[in-house]
Order: sequence, then structure tokens, then C-alpha cells
Amino acid sequence: MPTEQALALIRDAQLSKHQYEAFRNAVKDFEYDILPPYYKVFIAKKECYPDKMVITERSARVDLQCLVDHTAKRILEDIDIDVEDNTELLLVSKWGCDGAFGQSEYNQKYVRGDNQETSDSSIYMVSMVPLLFRTGFDSTIWNNDLPSSTRWCRPIYFEFVKESAEKVFDVSNKITNKISQLKKTEVTISGKIALLNTT
Repeated sequence: MPTEQALALIRDAQLSKHQYEAFRNAVKDFEYDILPPYYKVFIAKKECYPDKMVITERSARVDLQCLVDHTAKRILEDIDIDVEDNTELLLVSKWGCDGAFGQSEYNQKYVRGDNQETSDSSIYMVSMVPLLFRTGFDSTIWNNDLPSSTRWCRPIYFEFVKESAEKVFDVSNKITNKISQLKKTEVTISGKIALLNTT
């Protein structure tokens, strides 16, 4: 089984490391060594993370350019396409934000920069979802058939904080500004260089 498939199995079945290794050893007892060792799955999991993540006790965020580039590269690795050098690729995505409150609270207290106490009962999150890939502006080479599925939700930012009009306005302005600063990126597909653009 390919390592990525084993990682998907762990995620879908919500297996712990111990459960996966117990299952793998049980299968091996019947002389079927079909599951990769956990350390290889762990490496594959690490490759799913984009660069430039900042994680604190009450928030996490990722650089938008890194997230978009990483998402595009992972999709392109999964689909089989043939491109010429300098082919223009366009990744079309959507983004949005939402808050939730009334979450389970744990015995942890967080102190914000302004010395106000907050908790993990409220969370505010910003995410993006890739919708489709085109070569140039006419030929669709990949389409997201489940654009509302949480499986395709790529978190950009979240924080344990209550949603407010000020928070929505502030975060929306920051994300819109980061989107306007996105640059074309070179991606390698089967040894050929393609130019990735986003919208």
C-alpha cells in the first residue's frame, strides 16, 4: 500500500499510532506485509504541512503564499498531466471565515496581549478551498467535486476568540491584502517548469 493511502486509512478510521501498528503486525502474522511502517507514514504526514506556520497556545496561522503553493503542488502530484515548459496554470479557490462558540472548555486559561483572559470556548477560523485547476484560462485539468466538504478545507488562520464585527473586518482586510500580494510560482511537473497563478 502506498504511504499516502496508509495515511488516509489512519485518518478515515481515526486510528492511533498504537492501533495502526497493532493492525499492521496482525496482518504481517498472516505473511501479508502490505502496510508501510509507521515512521514512513509519519514522514508522509509531515509532507502534508505547508511551510511558514506560526503556532501559539491560542492561535495558529500559515503564510498564504506557502499554503496556496503547497495546495497546488499536492494536487498536481496527484493528477496525471503532461505540460510543456512555461505552461501557465491557474488555481481557482474560494475563502471564507466563521466563528463558533459554546465549544467544550478545558481547564486552561489564556491571557491575550492586552492582559485580558480568554478561553477555548469560542473559536474564529479562516479557510480556503481549491475549486479547479486550468491550463491557461480555458482548459480545466482538475475540478473539486466536493467544494463544500471539510476534507478540502485548508485552514489559513484560527484563534480562540469570540467573533465580532471588528474581528471580521480586521481579518477580512488582512486576508484580502495577502491575496492581492500573491505571486506567480514555478512548479515542476515531470521535469518541466510550469508557472502557477492563483485567483
